[in-house]
Amino acid sequence: MKSITTIILLIILSYSSSAQWIMQHIGYEQPYVAVSPIEAISKDTLWTISANPMGSPSYQYFSRSADGGNTWIPGNISGYNDFSFINISAINYSTAWVVLENITSGETQALKTTDGGSSWQTQFPCAFGTNHPISIHFWNINEGVCIGQKIGGHFEIYTTNDAGFTWTLVDFANIPNPLVFENIPGGRQSVIENTIWLSTSLARVLKSDDKGLHWTVSTPPFLPSAMRLEVEFLNLNHGIVREVDFGYAETFNGGTSWTLFNATGTLPDLGNLGLLTWVPGSYNTLIGNYIGIHYSFDGGHTWSVFDTLQTKRIYGTAWTDISHGWAGDVTEPPNPNQTGIWKFTGTLNAILEMDPRQGGVTFYPNPCKGLVNMVLAGFLGEDVVLDIFNLQGQKVYAAEFHQTLIQSDRKIDLSFLKSGTYVVSVRSGKKSLVKKIVVEK
Repeated sequence: MKSITTIILLIILSYSSSAQWIMQHIGYEQPYVAVSPIEAISKDTLWTISANPMGSPSYQYFSRSADGGNTWIPGNISGYNDFSFINISAINYSTAWVVLENITSGETQALKTTDGGSSWQTQFPCAFGTNHPISIHFWNINEGVCIGQKIGGHFEIYTTNDAGFTWTLVDFANIPNPLVFENIPGGRQSVIENTIWLSTSLARVLKSDDKGLHWTVSTPPFLPSAMRLEVEFLNLNHGIVREVDFGYAETFNGGTSWTLFNATGTLPDLGNLGLLTWVPGSYNTLIGNYIGIHYSFDGGHTWSVFDTLQTKRIYGTAWTDISHGWAGDVTEPPNPNQTGIWKFTGTLNAILEMDPRQGGVTFYPNPCKGLVNMVLAGFLGEDVVLDIFNLQGQKVYAAEFHQTLIQSDRKIDLSFLKSGTYVVSVRSGKKSLVKKIVVEK
């Protein structure tokens, strides 16, 4: 186990070398084009599509990169002037699928390119009328799933195993029946390996662990009026949902059951708007965006904001690991083609992360004025030692207690401490956690 001095040094190095975001040139000549969402296939291969923040007129711009965003090659889908993008599923540098919607008629189209966007073809059987695609995902060149609206009171879901040349409607018996007035909003999906989760318009979560062939449903503890639910999974078991009016809930069993929690800190746009993105390869790091870019090392319980870009309206982020991330901005005059997207150049330090399988600790408010709450989970039945150190390694606070609850919320009075950053060590005979807290007077 690292000594507390070593951990303090690592934290100092982590936070003294501030993370940086650098502007990349998306290549769009039109100003005020929002870049979102971004598909990061690898740290080198990227695709992104566009939107109009004002809604109209609609844009059909896309761009791709083969060198981590250092060079972006823009394009435009011709013949769909009244259509806006709903989502994108990029497979490699040459092949991608998009879904577009006519903002007037509601017609949607699923299009595919195999030549990097030079040409696009319609390859979906229900592109017109009341039954139409609203979201698409491909696991590889051949296997994909397309989500539609409803047919005769049933959710419309199609699968393909031949690169989209033919599609098969999933048997309605394999999909939970929708509630009255329930639909699946376009573009809201989370995918881990063969499993896909979708949020519905009535605060439910649909799940398939066999690439769309069979589905189950779960209900996070929100009211049915929770209509804007977002779902994101870090791995096959640990996921999070957020709803604009009702807050956050998490699962550690793949979505079978959900538990509400209170998020604290500098939440993404007051905790309600924007998008959430897990960082692959991390235990529990979550990125949020809308006004600025926010990050959480404890699965969304406690949030901080990057100093840079904190006033920017960010429309989406994508990450391949803790060192490679991108954020979609808006193209700006006088040189819109030289704006639009940002790349993260630092490292999201994992020292402060908590593996939820080993328990966790959260402090709020953080920064605090002297009185701070400590939420502790995962130490049930254990004797716990709490130590707080200043950055010189001197112990300034100590306490011991026996944890009798699955999760407890204790108040700690640190009003005697000077303003500054402190390191908290929470340990038992089985596990040890480290956190940073800031005291402000």
